[in-house]
Amino acid sequence: MGPVQGLVNNAGITRDGLLIKARDGKVEKGLSLSQWQQVIDVNLTGVFLCGQAAALQMVEAGQGGVIVNISSISRAGNM
Repeated sequence: MGPVQGLVNNAGITRDGLLIKARDGKVEKGLSLSQWQQVIDVNLTGVFLCGQAAALQMVEAGQGGVIVNISSISRAGNM
């Protein structure tokens, strides 16, 4: 198929959690570290690694290319 000429990073996740969730002055729960790490791994580390790999191939091929990063949770939002 030839060298990579474009990449669209369009993967992202969210975890429905708050820093802490409190009711009547008492903490009920919060976003766990593992849930936070999942979000960071997909939304940041995944974008970095894919972009880096694609850019490397684009430079080595000497033909340039395009990398597009898309991010949004606007469909559902976070209450």
